[in-house]
Amino acid sequence: MKYLSLIFTLFIFFLNFNFILSKFALFKTSTSNPEFSIASNWNTSEIPSQNDIAFINTEQPIKKGLTVTSELANVKVDNLILGDSSVDYDSDTAFLTDRNVTANALWVDMGTSFLATLSYINSSVVFNIGRVYILSGVFESKKLISVYGAVVALEYTAAGTHFISFEEQSLLFLNHSTLVSLNDDPAFPIYGGSTILSIGSSIECQLNNQQGALENIFTLTNSKLQLLDSNLISEKIMIINGLSEITTITSNITFINFVFLSDDVLLDIRENSIIVLYQPLFLDQNAAIVTRSQSSIIIYNHVKLYNNTLMYFQDSTIIITKEENIEYFEDLVLYVQGDSQFVVLSSTIYLEKASLTTTDNSKLILNSTIAYIRNHLVLNDTSEIFFHESEVLISENVVLTNLSKLTGLQSNVTIKGFLYFTDESFFYFDSSNITIDGSFIDLTKIFKRGGVLNSNIVVNGVYINVGFFVLYDSSLVCNNEFVNMGYSNITNSLVTVNKGNFTNFGVVQTTNSKLEVNNGSIILSSHSIMKSVDSSITINEGTIIMEPFAQLNLTNTVINNKHGSLYASGDIVIETGSSLVNGGTLVLHSNILLNENSTDYKGVERVLNQGLFEIKNNITEGETVSSILLPFLNTDGGKIDISKTVKVGSLTQENGASLLLSTSNSSLEIESVLKTNLNDTISLTLDDSNNSLISIQKEFINNNSTLVIRVDVNRKEEKNTTVIKWSNISGSGFNQIQFKSYDPVTGKETDINNDCHQVYKSTNSLNVLITNGCGNKSSLSKGVIVGIVVGVAGLAAILGTLIYFKKKIYYNYVYKVKEKINIKLQSR
Repeated sequence: MKYLSLIFTLFIFFLNFNFILSKFALFKTSTSNPEFSIASNWNTSEIPSQNDIAFINTEQPIKKGLTVTSELANVKVDNLILGDSSVDYDSDTAFLTDRNVTANALWVDMGTSFLATLSYINSSVVFNIGRVYILSGVFESKKLISVYGAVVALEYTAAGTHFISFEEQSLLFLNHSTLVSLNDDPAFPIYGGSTILSIGSSIECQLNNQQGALENIFTLTNSKLQLLDSNLISEKIMIINGLSEITTITSNITFINFVFLSDDVLLDIRENSIIVLYQPLFLDQNAAIVTRSQSSIIIYNHVKLYNNTLMYFQDSTIIITKEENIEYFEDLVLYVQGDSQFVVLSSTIYLEKASLTTTDNSKLILNSTIAYIRNHLVLNDTSEIFFHESEVLISENVVLTNLSKLTGLQSNVTIKGFLYFTDESFFYFDSSNITIDGSFIDLTKIFKRGGVLNSNIVVNGVYINVGFFVLYDSSLVCNNEFVNMGYSNITNSLVTVNKGNFTNFGVVQTTNSKLEVNNGSIILSSHSIMKSVDSSITINEGTIIMEPFAQLNLTNTVINNKHGSLYASGDIVIETGSSLVNGGTLVLHSNILLNENSTDYKGVERVLNQGLFEIKNNITEGETVSSILLPFLNTDGGKIDISKTVKVGSLTQENGASLLLSTSNSSLEIESVLKTNLNDTISLTLDDSNNSLISIQKEFINNNSTLVIRVDVNRKEEKNTTVIKWSNISGSGFNQIQFKSYDPVTGKETDINNDCHQVYKSTNSLNVLITNGCGNKSSLSKGVIVGIVVGVAGLAAILGTLIYFKKKIYYNYVYKVKEKINIKLQSR
């Protein structure tokens, strides 16, 4: 403060060097008629002239209630000094005139270190120690009014010829004083490079209720208003233009009326200052508002930025909200247009009960900021909203249109409302955390820039992508609904579906990524495509559903269904280095295919089943055959249940695995080899009209497995049919053969031991003879069963079988003859 006062004193000293050459005229306080224009009232016995300094004060305590008037003539002095703050007094003095006053210097209750100059005062003036009244005056021409510890009241009268104004580089210096524009003063213009410098003071611009709104104006043109530890309250419309500046330091400004800033104006708010606006704020033509250093701006109405304007906030708090007792002519809005910027740095912003709209190439920039966007935000044209190291909460709708952009860097963004992208708008998040409790909807055109990099997305609400979604070096957690209807490119990332659905209607491409389903579902809808390269897909508990005509392509990728379910009505295409592992439930209605165009297979491409693998008829009509045209390993208690025609490249069973053809019209065609081992089971189904069939184009390797023949409990006809066919056979054969009856309605199975049901082998097949009316004891001894195992090849086996059947027929015949003889003997 002392430094500022010293500079100001030196400035005034050099500006008015002629002041020290002037003659002093001291007003006598003992006069009974305190008239300015009476010569005897001055110690010089002359009325002060335009070359004199008129000093209305005394070296002794001022007479209480003394009023100095100028009623007889105009006042023309070089300097006019009122009071001296170095004098200890508690009485009031006053200077009153209704004439014109011309002066080069005006001191109002000032310390000796402050000087002031004034060209002329065209007004009636009342000076009090502590109060100055200026009626309808104009201050001009590079002059200054300096006030210390006083109240300056600017009062307009209808008889006056001018509004109160400061023109042509005038300077008003307020030091611990009050400047008041009274109720009936409609306008307060400051022009031509003038300055109001306020230290520890208050400026009040009151509204004239007798005048229209357009006449109640506080204008600052090409001028400066500087506030230090001061207050400014304006009920008037505030118009600031023409390179003007308002600077506040630990000061408060309250704008009760409209505020217009244009033409390179700067409103600089510093050092714990507070700005409050109750009516709309407009910025145009390069105007700027800068708020910093723990300052605050509270806006209860519209904010509109046009044509390369700027609102910049650093280490501040910004609140944009509605005031309950204010009537709004439209929805409250923060509007940023042209190349304008709304910048918030290391601050807190509250956008409450107010919407924000950006157009053209404007920008909303939040850096190291906490932002609460609790109303609509709309970005148009090529405008941009930018978050950096910020905490952003979006509670309402945020809409991006045209070519607008949303960028988040190292930020935490929570969306409880709707974040909505249309046209060719796009978003880009890097090193950020995005939590979607509401809805994130991307309806943009595909193949555009943007995406998510090194970030984490948690979808507790709904994420809908119709455009082009890129997830790179990131994670996505779906706890509700993620819907892809466009193109999603997932690279070096982790996608986790904990609950809810990850649904694909378009194309999903994963590269070097992990897709995990913990409890929810991945749904690949009809005609959708999912391509996974160098990736893994794991179903821990949840479900993957492939609808008809959906396609899943795997390259160097493993699908591992640990404990969940996979329902495939669309095709799974296995490329090089890929495999499918099922430890839960897998229901296949379609195909698992090798890509015929791939040549770089590594020998690991296969299907491995350790759970329940069901192959059923297609949901859609027309497709009656399912193909698994690659090696199929059924192991560790895995169960394959086939109820249609299935083609398999090769099939190996081990460690207690089972193969069931559960319907009589089901069949299994194996292009290469069927291999089965001890403790493994093959179950086949027969009824009156059909029987299931296994057809092996190359070799059947059978080592002590079990064969189960399931006979329909409702069967009535005898049947002799082939159940297994092969080209070559090897191994030790079946360890045992069992017959069971089953109910096709309930699925219940019952062990039977029917002598009439026989199994016999030919060179290239295994056959079953089903008859009626036999006892319960099996007609096949273990030695005979061993003799008919598939592993016994060659002529010896065939002859042995033929000899057995001949003996069987003979013994049956002898038995029947003996029975007839016994019956006859008994009848006698």
